[in-house]
Order: sequence, then structure tokens, then C-alpha cells
Amino acid sequence: MPQRTLHYSVVDVFAEHALEGNPLAVFHDARSLSSEEMQALARETNLAETTFILRRRMSRRGCVCGFFTTQEELRFAGHPTLGTSSWLYWNHATLRGADAITLALDVGPINVRFAPQRVGELGVMATMQQNDPVFGATHDRTTIAAALGLAVEDLDPHHAPQTVSTGMAFCIVPLRSLEVVAAATDCAA
Repeated sequence: MPQRTLHYSVVDVFAEHALEGNPLAVFHDARSLSSEEMQALARETNLAETTFILRRRMSRRGCVCGFFTTQEELRFAGHPTLGTSSWLYWNHATLRGADAITLALDVGPINVRFAPQRVGELGVMATMQQNDPVFGATHDRTTIAAALGLAVEDLDPHHAPQTVSTGMAFCIVPLRSLEVVAAATDCAA
């Protein structure tokens, strides 16, 4: 990559206080970067996700962005959507203080709305409208239970594990009780 200066910020997403959230790197102007360069920068930041604002394709209501993990480009993810929109809300000349900002992503436009701030409040409350869910394949309970280190009886008997996507596919695994969730969480820690 040629020598140049790129400005970026680290945003605390899902935080009540500074330095307690899920960090996100937001590159302010990625118009000169290739996908390969964005991927290399995402590896360099070594954060869960890194976003790149593509200024050349901005509108009065929002912009086009690229989302990357250290390993791949993402079509959509909630954390970078909320974090990037919040950075734009605070810092972008045209979008600063907007009631809503739309990010044009590979999964389509995602609208983020902002709640009015209270006096003395440091952050901003943002909510997004995700795409409607797309329900995919259901999965074998025995295979899923084994992969999670659970007994088949720990899974909800009325709902099969199923791939569901609102932009990024996940396998949703209904468990039979909150006690099973707590036990699984304790084992993972």
C-alpha cells in the first residue's frame, strides 16, 4: 500500500461509559482504497469489525460503507451499522445531528434513527431497522447439541435449530430453559 495518511476513529458501541463498549474502527474517507487495502487495514486494527466510509457515494441522508472483520468483508452486521451511523451523527458535516441516517449496504439500505439526547449525556442512542428475517434450513438437533456441548434434551423440543438471516446468517438454537442458557454461558466462560 502506498504511503499516505488515513484518518480514522475508534468508536465505543454498546457502551454506557467511555472505554467500556465494543470498539469499532471507522475510517472517515475510503474513496481511494481497494477492497484488498481495506481488508489489510482491518487486519491491522485487529478489532472485531472495521468500517470504511465511501465518501464519493454519499447523499444528504446517508452513505455507502464497507464492513470488514480481520478475515473477511461482511455484507451486514449490527455493531458496525450502529457505530458508523453514530460516528456520522457526531462528526459528518452534512449528517451531524440528523434524526436518521441510512447506510447503503450490500443487503440494501439500513435506516438508523437517533433519540434526542438528554443534557449531560455523552453518547447517542441509536436504533436500526433491519431487513425482515429470511428463514433457511433447519438442522439436526443431535449434531447441533454436540457442537455446543449440550445434551439433546437441553434444546427446545418444539422448535428446531434453524439458519435465519436479516443480512448475516446465524444458526438460531432455541434452548428449553433459562437455566440451560445460564449453564451453557458458565461453561463458555
